[in-house]
Amino acid sequence: MTYTVLTGSVPVYRHGPDGRPELVAEVSAGETRRITAGQWVVEHADAAHFGANREPVPLVIVTSSLLRAGAPLATPVELQASPR
Repeated sequence: MTYTVLTGSVPVYRHGPDGRPELVAEVSAGETRRITAGQWVVEHADAAHFGANREPVPLVIVTSSLLRAGAPLATPVELQASPR
């Protein structure tokens, strides 16, 4: 999956040799990174982001969310065109 962060920053993890989460990278605002099988991200409310499957094979995403009661799973934002 191609993963782009628009605001904030998002850590990318994988399982380390001891089975504990191991930080792979931090994707900051304006950056794009490929998230590969076995990696995961931890998103916070201040991080606007989007992802895309640019490969010819289907992509499966497994998600788990901790939200306040009644909070939406996602909040859409309008993308602004960047100046050229």
